[in-house]
Amino acid sequence: MALCPGDTTESDLHRREARVGDRYLLCTDGLHGVLPEGRLHHALEATSNPQDTVDLLCSLVHDVGAPDNVACLVTDVLTPS
Repeated sequence: MALCPGDTTESDLHRREARVGDRYLLCTDGLHGVLPEGRLHHALEATSNPQDTVDLLCSLVHDVGAPDNVACLVTDVLTPS
C-alpha cells in the first residue's frame, strides 16, 4: 500500500504491552508475504542481535527470489538503564 498526501487510508495499528525480552519485527509485505510465518519465527529466534536478524531475514527472502521490495526493522525490548 502506498500513502499519498490527501489519502484517507488509515494505518493498521495494534497496541501491545512491551516486556523486557520481547522482539518486534516491522516489515513490508515483501518479507511477510514471501516467507512463511514459521520461517519468520525461526529467524527471529536464531540470532541475538537485531542487525544479524535483519541480515538473515533479507538473505532468506532473497534466496527464494523475493518478487517485491523488502524492508524490515527488528528491535528488542531492553531493561531501562
